[in-house]
Amino acid sequence: MKTEISFDPFQFEPLIRRTVMATLEAIGRERPASRQEDSEHLLTRKQAAKRLAISERQLAKLQSEGAIPRVTIGRSVRIDVKDLAEYIERCKANDA
Repeated sequence: MKTEISFDPFQFEPLIRRTVMATLEAIGRERPASRQEDSEHLLTRKQAAKRLAISERQLAKLQSEGAIPRVTIGRSVRIDVKDLAEYIERCKANDA
C-alpha cells in the first residue's frame, strides 16, 4: 500500500532563510586577514571620491593632472589610501 505525504513547501522558507544567512555570515568571517588589509589600503574611485566629498569625475580630473596617483590592476583602477592622505595634506598646506 502506497502512502502519500503532503506538505506545504512554504513552511520551509524560514528555515532556509536562516540557514542561508548563517552560511553567509560564516563565510564573511572566514576571509583571510591579508585580503581584508589590502582592501583597506586600496579604494575604488567611488570610495575615494566619497572620502574627498567630490564627484568621481572631479577625482578622475585630479588623477589625469597627476595630483592623485592611481594604481592600475588589470582594468581596475584603485587609489592608495596613503596617496589620498598625502593629497589632503598638500591641500591643507596650500591653504595655510
